[in-house]
Amino acid sequence: LSRNPPGPVTLQGAAFENEILTAFRSLLESAECCDVKDSVARKLVETALDHVELAGPRGAAVADLCAELNVSRRTLEVAFRNVIGMSPLKYLNQRRLCRAFTALKQASSEEVSVADIAQVFGFHELGRFAGRYKALFGELPRETLRQRPTRGQRMLARQFKP
Repeated sequence: LSRNPPGPVTLQGAAFENEILTAFRSLLESAECCDVKDSVARKLVETALDHVELAGPRGAAVADLCAELNVSRRTLEVAFRNVIGMSPLKYLNQRRLCRAFTALKQASSEEVSVADIAQVFGFHELGRFAGRYKALFGELPRETLRQRPTRGQRMLARQFKP
């Protein structure tokens, strides 16, 4: 199985990822610095997002981010929770789910399966993937593969607001 998403996902998926990262960066830039501690946390999250952007379809692991940034897991966790309101693990998982959503929307059910796309984005337990996917997007991955997105799903995927 190739590590690249099937079909013409690459360009549109990259554009989608850029929208997500741009939204988070603008959120970070627009937030007022209350003290030095907050600005350090913001800078840490910005740097982590830069590393995530370079990580590829499966994304980065929290341990890898900690090693790259030379911080403890707890430090990264606190920074993510304070700046974007969720843990780094939740952010990384939701980012991969959003990328899978984009890939499923762009793919043809005759050319690719849900399992193929799940594997590309590092989801190996298809039952868990389907459960998390449905919790975020309100439908099963196979349904996304077969139909056009609703307005709400497009907005969620665009804004990446969990």
